[in-house]
Amino acid sequence: MKTTLKIHAIIALLTGFAYLSFGQGVGINQDSSPADASAILDVSSTTKGMLVPRMNTAQREAITDPATGLLVFDNETGSFWFYTGTEWNDLAAEELPISFTGSNVLAGEGAGQSMGNNTVVGNANVAIGFEALRDFQGPASGSGNAFHVAVGWGSASRTTEAAFSAPNTPGNPSVFPFLAYANVSVGARTLEQNTTGAHNVTMGYQANQRNTIGADNTSIGSYALNKNTSGSKNVTAGFRSLQENTVGNANVAIGFDAGFNGTTNENCTYIGAFAQNDAPVNSYTNSTAIGHQATITADNQVRIGNADVTSIGGQVDWSTLSDGRYKVNVAEDVPGLDFIMRLRPVTYNVDKSKLSKKFNNTNGGVSDKVETGFIAQEVEKAARDSAFEFDAVNPPQNKDDYYTLSYAKMVVPLTKAVQELQLLIDRQNEKIISLEAEVETLKNHNGRSMNAHVKNTTASPD
Repeated sequence: MKTTLKIHAIIALLTGFAYLSFGQGVGINQDSSPADASAILDVSSTTKGMLVPRMNTAQREAITDPATGLLVFDNETGSFWFYTGTEWNDLAAEELPISFTGSNVLAGEGAGQSMGNNTVVGNANVAIGFEALRDFQGPASGSGNAFHVAVGWGSASRTTEAAFSAPNTPGNPSVFPFLAYANVSVGARTLEQNTTGAHNVTMGYQANQRNTIGADNTSIGSYALNKNTSGSKNVTAGFRSLQENTVGNANVAIGFDAGFNGTTNENCTYIGAFAQNDAPVNSYTNSTAIGHQATITADNQVRIGNADVTSIGGQVDWSTLSDGRYKVNVAEDVPGLDFIMRLRPVTYNVDKSKLSKKFNNTNGGVSDKVETGFIAQEVEKAARDSAFEFDAVNPPQNKDDYYTLSYAKMVVPLTKAVQELQLLIDRQNEKIISLEAEVETLKNHNGRSMNAHVKNTTASPD
């Protein structure tokens, strides 16, 4: 009995608490209240907390034969771990979904798992989902990764940041674009392979998945910009939009499969479902495709609509730059009648099946609509035979391209032809007037001659 009382006294002295009770359980507190009837141990305080054993991951895993339910705090993961009887589980992932590491918010098993491995850890980041920001690391020196938001399974799981010597600010463009900074990724496996890419906004399953150093991209939709690695400043919205792009920059694609093919496009715009390049192996620069199945075939061109479009227009005519202040080497060397007389105006029907096969879409058949125009190859030959460098004919720029003809520019040689005809008419009019004067002179001369003959005949004796 004396031994038991001594033990109680020692515990009271060590804990600094005023009351211990043993009848129904152990109560440890400072207000002499008994232990709750349901508790074997009831610890209460309004000024202090209770600490469980604290250790690093290696120490936790080295515990011999841990008991089921054993609880410890892992300093490396910044969370509580308990033993299930077969394995250690992170309470932050299993029971308490949100944990905090510095200024970071992590939720999900393995979220931000490697954060803090380096000297400088990331800060002000949010990771939600299984292994989101998993291998997220900061550099050995510098400011560390910051301001990332990753939501979804494996989202931005490999983001890192290399050390740098210059300030990480927009005012230092030679350094800033190459640092992992301020990415937002929402969706399973979004930005999964990103390393140092910055300022990317990604939403959708596997969107921008393979990006490593690409920066300033915005991709929305499953598989959008999926294969991009270093391409930057791209904007995509739509399922598989710009999916095959790898290193192309400053492209815009909006619509289902918009800009799907082409790996190195530069400054191209695709608006509409299936608006894209003519072939997966082709990439172009500064070209635009607008409308369902609109297809570009070369650099520096704009295509509106597909083969089914029958009218393109607006309330006013199309305007083309024509300011004399920006035109040099002006010469009046446009042929007129010589060129126009070589042309062959025709009517025709468009074979849509051939166009559909060329552009890899499903429309087919021969159009019922009878159209009027020229054959571009014939116009090209007519211009060549007239020694005319006629920019209305746009020949193919590559083996997959096709001829086009700018009909509006036909006005120029037609105008010249009308002017030449007018000159001919004016000359013929002058000649007619001259001939009419000659005829009148002849008439007058013949009239006088006839009168004189009559007089002479009348005055002569029989």
